[in-house]
Amino acid sequence: MPRNSEYKTEPSNLGVQKLRAIPATLDQIAAAVGSKPTSVFGWRQGTKTPGRKSRESLARAYPDIEPDDWERAPLSGAEVRSQELAAAEVDPAQVSNLESVNRLLRELRDARRDPHLTGTTRERLAARELVALKFREELEQRDTLTQDRVVAAHPEWPRVRDALCKAVAPCADCTVRVLAALRELDV
Repeated sequence: MPRNSEYKTEPSNLGVQKLRAIPATLDQIAAAVGSKPTSVFGWRQGTKTPGRKSRESLARAYPDIEPDDWERAPLSGAEVRSQELAAAEVDPAQVSNLESVNRLLRELRDARRDPHLTGTTRERLAARELVALKFREELEQRDTLTQDRVVAAHPEWPRVRDALCKAVAPCADCTVRVLAALRELDV
């Protein structure tokens, strides 16, 4: 099965582009849509266009390929990146720090600004953004807990705590607030 870079021509429409991106053999795609491998070959090459029933079968088997995609212009490189971001899962093993999550969020938001995106792609990008936002919140909470433990375990912390208490001692209300905050932090 040829990869996108192995085709002799650029995709003539979005349907061709998306069909070429499917990592399956001609036989597998043909079986999934109830067609002949020779027909799938022509669709991928851009020499044939699937009829209405075949487009509907393709859409059922591969929801990313919408029936109208065969009338739409192919995506540019930036648009393809938007599609990839929409399809990508936010993997905590790969996005392990706040900087990485924030970078991913910027990429997702930039991708969503593309005026050529389909509604489905916009929804997927929004869903990925929501997952990334939730993960960022988890990372921020984890960082806060880690900082609290580091402060409490620091050998100088008792001296700092005593200095804080002495500094606010003239103000009874301030002393109560600081002591309550220290108790809340369990330090």
